[in-house]
Amino acid sequence: MKTVKQITPRVQVERNQRMKTTAISVIVDGVKTVLADMKTNDYFWLKYEYNDRYIVVYSRGCMVNQIPLKVEAAYDIKNEKVVKLARKN
Repeated sequence: MKTVKQITPRVQVERNQRMKTTAISVIVDGVKTVLADMKTNDYFWLKYEYNDRYIVVYSRGCMVNQIPLKVEAAYDIKNEKVVKLARKN
C-alpha cells in the first residue's frame, strides 16, 4: 500500500509498504529520493516523523524482540538534502 503525505508545497513523503518490505522516500518537485528501504513485519517496522525543518526515518522493533529505535535517515527540508548522520542511535 502506497501513501503520500504533503509536507510543504514542494515536498512530499511517500511510504510504500509491500508484502515484506517498506520504503520511505522524499519527493521534491517530482524527483524521488529513497531515504530507507527495509524488510519489515509485524514485529519490526519502519516509520517517519517530521516537523517544519526535518523528516526523520526510523526503524523500531516491538518489546518482544528487544530491537531499539534506530534513526535510518534524516532529510533537511529547508536545504533540500539528506543529512549525513554521525550515529544512528
